[in-house]
Amino acid sequence: MPTNLIINKTNKIKAALTSAKLTENEIKEERAITWLNEKTVCFLNKTKININGEWAYIGDAEIQDFQNTEEGIKLLKQSVPEPFLTAVLAVWDKTVIDDEITKILNQGDIKNE
Repeated sequence: MPTNLIINKTNKIKAALTSAKLTENEIKEERAITWLNEKTVCFLNKTKININGEWAYIGDAEIQDFQNTEEGIKLLKQSVPEPFLTAVLAVWDKTVIDDEITKILNQGDIKNE
C-alpha cells in the first residue's frame, strides 16, 4: 500500500476518533489463542473500533506468550481474562478440571456414586 494511502487512512481514523463520541460498545478488544500445548500458550490481541457503522482495526496487533512455569502461570493469571485463563490452565494442569468437576458435583446436579 502506498505511503500516502496509509497516512490518509490514519488521518481519517484520527479525525473520526477526535470528533466521535465513542461508547464502550464501539471499541472492542479481540483475543485469540494461536498456539496452546502443555508447555506454552500464545495469544493474538487486536483492537477494533466502529466508525460510522464500519469496523476497523486500530493500532498494532499484540502477541503475548506465556510458559508453563511458576512465573509464567503467575503472569498469565495477571494478564488473561476468563474463559481463556481456565482453558489454558485446563491444558497445563489437570487439577483445574478436577476443581470444576468438584464444583458441579457439589451443586447436586450430578451424583457422585
